[in-house]
Amino acid sequence: RIAGETLPAFGYTPAQIDEIQAIILATQMPQSPTTFLQQLMCDADLDSIGRDDYLDTSYHLRDELAAHGTYVPLETWYQRQAHFLKTHEFFTEVARTLRDRKKRENIALLERLLAEQR
Repeated sequence: RIAGETLPAFGYTPAQIDEIQAIILATQMPQSPTTFLQQLMCDADLDSIGRDDYLDTSYHLRDELAAHGTYVPLETWYQRQAHFLKTHEFFTEVARTLRDRKKRENIALLERLLAEQR
């Protein structure tokens, strides 16, 4: 909606705005990209799951949810995050190349943290 309201003032055509909106909407969970640009945006949106700062980013998300009234106990958080990372697949080869190895390490980290909670 915001793109549709804002981008005409910058000279974007209706077709370009439609494509931009589709790219943005493809990131909604569950992700369902149908074009390469949508796949790139989905991978970029979840890039942190394959980075060194994943755990910090994850905690920030948990804090944000709590600030909006959704508290998730830490053990449950680790379980959900581990399940998500295990079932997630990047859409593009570049994301798989850059992020899959660290994503696997982050899964192992979550499993260690989960074991400590039990």
